[in-house]
This record gives sequence, structure tokens and C-alpha cells, in this order.
Amino acid sequence: MIYLLTLLLSFFSYSQVWISEKIYIPEKDYDHQFSKDGTLIQPLNYLAVNKIKKHILEKYQHKLEDRKEAHITIITPPEGRTRFANMGRIGLDLTYPTEEMIDDYSKEVLTLPFKVHCLARQVSKKNGNIVYFLVVRTPAQSIRSKIYKKAVNRPKGHLISSPLKYYPHITIGYIGGDAHGVSKSDSECIDSDIKYY
Repeated sequence: MIYLLTLLLSFFSYSQVWISEKIYIPEKDYDHQFSKDGTLIQPLNYLAVNKIKKHILEKYQHKLEDRKEAHITIITPPEGRTRFANMGRIGLDLTYPTEEMIDDYSKEVLTLPFKVHCLARQVSKKNGNIVYFLVVRTPAQSIRSKIYKKAVNRPKGHLISSPLKYYPHITIGYIGGDAHGVSKSDSECIDSDIKYY
């Protein structure tokens, strides 16, 4: 009986995803490393996110690579930069320059509240890349709406690509590279028992 109880308890603790509460402490400075791609991001505590890789290795036997940083993307490269936009359309950068957008919203995104919903995984059908990420709940859609409204009301604004479906998430790591242009939503959740330490 004691053996079964111990086994049951170890199963439940093994399936839990433990995350440092430091993930919710806002970063002090905006990280410009993706600005050249037209992005607006909410920088996060990399060490708090990186520690989740141990759980993934133990439970799923996947050793992950990462970019040595963590963030939630608010505006994606295909939305923010014309060279990534759909054919015949323009990115936000031609009406609302990236640096201006960052100046206008960086303070707001640094303190944007969010909540981790689940651990998720996506496998790219195109190249087989595997990416693990945290699906998050965030009010970032309101910032996206304000940015699009401002950009569309400027000259050439009618040529801007439509906003993409927004899947707020935090990439933890990947095998073979990140998977872009795929859903990173609740439908990819694999663990939703989130605990904090």
C-alpha cells in the first residue's frame, strides 16, 4: 500500500511543471536585439525560463537548444518588417518605424501582466523541428490593436498586411531550430499542471 502511494505521488509530482516565480518579475530594460526584424517584445527572465528545460529533458528526453534569452513577442517579424510581409503588402515599418513603435510602447510592454497557462510542444511539418514553449494569457492584444490603428491611419496604411493570428507564448527551446508560421496555442498543450517555487 505504501509503495503504491509513493508511486502515485511521484507520478503526480513528475507530471507537474515547476516554474520559478521570477518569471513574473519585470525586466528593467527593453531588449533591442530583435528590433532589426521589426518586432516588439516583452523581455523576460531568461534563467527562470531556462530551468524548465530540465523538466523537458527528464520527462520527454529532449535536450533543447535556445537563444540565451526569453520573451513574449507582441509584434512578429512578418507583421513588423516589410521584407517578411505577404506579397504585395507592407509591414508596419513603412508607416510606423520600428524604433518609434518601441519608443511608444517599450515601457508598457515591460510591465505587461501575463500568466502561464501550460507547457506546449509543436513539431514543424515542413522540417521536423521540435519547439517547446509556454502558452501564456496576456492583454497584449490591446497593444497590438493600438499599434495597428496608429499605422493604418498613416500614409500607405491601407497596404499593411492584416495582423496574423496571435498566439502569445514564451519559447523555452527547440531541436533543429524554432518552428515559425505554426500555431502555438492551447491546442498544443502537453502539461497544464503548473506549479511555482
